[in-house]
Amino acid sequence: MPSLTDYFTNLINRLRPAQPKTSSDERPTPRRRATPAQRFGLDHGLPAEVRDSRAMVADDTRPKEIISTLARDVVKGGFRVVVSKGVDVKKAQTIADELQQRLRLVSRLDDYCRLTFRDGNSFLELSVERGGQIVELTRKPTLLMRRNSNQYDRFDDPRRAYWYSEEPWWLPEPPADALWFADWQIIHARWDHDEGDRYGTPLFASARKAFRRLDEGEDNIAIRRRTRAGMRYVHKLKTNDENDVDAYIEKNKDVLDAPYAPIQDFFGNVEIEAIQGDARLSEIDDVLHHVDTFGVASPVPLELIGYGKALNRDILEQKLEQYERALETVTQWLEDQIVRPLVEMQWLLLGIWPGGLEYQIQWASKKTLTPTMLKDIAAAGVQLRGLGWPDEVVVDILAPLIPDFDAETLKQALVAERASRPDEIGRIAGGVVR
Repeated sequence: MPSLTDYFTNLINRLRPAQPKTSSDERPTPRRRATPAQRFGLDHGLPAEVRDSRAMVADDTRPKEIISTLARDVVKGGFRVVVSKGVDVKKAQTIADELQQRLRLVSRLDDYCRLTFRDGNSFLELSVERGGQIVELTRKPTLLMRRNSNQYDRFDDPRRAYWYSEEPWWLPEPPADALWFADWQIIHARWDHDEGDRYGTPLFASARKAFRRLDEGEDNIAIRRRTRAGMRYVHKLKTNDENDVDAYIEKNKDVLDAPYAPIQDFFGNVEIEAIQGDARLSEIDDVLHHVDTFGVASPVPLELIGYGKALNRDILEQKLEQYERALETVTQWLEDQIVRPLVEMQWLLLGIWPGGLEYQIQWASKKTLTPTMLKDIAAAGVQLRGLGWPDEVVVDILAPLIPDFDAETLKQALVAERASRPDEIGRIAGGVVR
């Protein structure tokens, strides 16, 4: 009896249409054979980037808050899969809705995003029961998973697409005890991925140098303030006898050893000269430069997490507009990397070919509606209907702007209302006197 993995692998292969041959298929597929130097570089490349990124997030509130903010904002108020056309629209819609509820995707997507931004990659394993339902989605350790693709980043054997091992990253071949996964078992989400490469890149990989300089600069500032900020005194005794100096120190020991005393009084045949502390401790432009350089690596403006110098309303509005445009790109990345592969794989496992469906991912808004915003939305709906747009299309366009709005229920009510309404043309024609 075949295992569940073999059963679903064969099922998916039967459902997938045969790919047509192309000119690229006539060329032999080269294998990745890294030299020892290249393998050593890999061990100091992606693994080093991941470890540095994790240390940055664990030790500093700025990268942690940036990644958390981006993940939270990109997920927004959740999403809904809306199937519009296909062989079995109702069944496909029910499958997508039940999948989302069963896996609690709305509450877990921000974690998947946050960890992918941090590590550059997320390997999400699909746990499938015998009936074909995906019952669990678990994230595997980033640095213990490998992608077994060729030089073109394609799988030569879809049954052995990924492998798990605790052996060092730079090993050229999988060990004998590697745990293998078929291509359908893993959703590989990659951030900042270059075509042809196996893996993505952590969000702050390019900011590591700036972050190290920023961290060192702030430590230096703290040390300078502690050691050079306070006022010092030069005590000039009118004697060259060392015994007299030692006696003076011993006599005033309590005061001399109290660095935080607000007033220090000395008595005796001595002249005391005050030396002011370092007057240039406020000069931190070099550190601010490293802060700005570090922040360029993130689409989240630093002003949104508490930074901002000489910031006015116009600049803040411009920053917010740029951020919202960036969020659209990141949201599309989330759709392409996690949401669509997951939903389409569930359809495949239950015998529905995704290529025969037309569907959209509708993201809900997290903004709190004000009366003015609601008025503008209603006015937009009236204008679209005045242009002859169908009611269902108007609802689909405006629904994402209203938090927790059930567009499908409203569209069903519109259809039912039209069905129960008598045909106006027929009624008028029936009332004509001949």
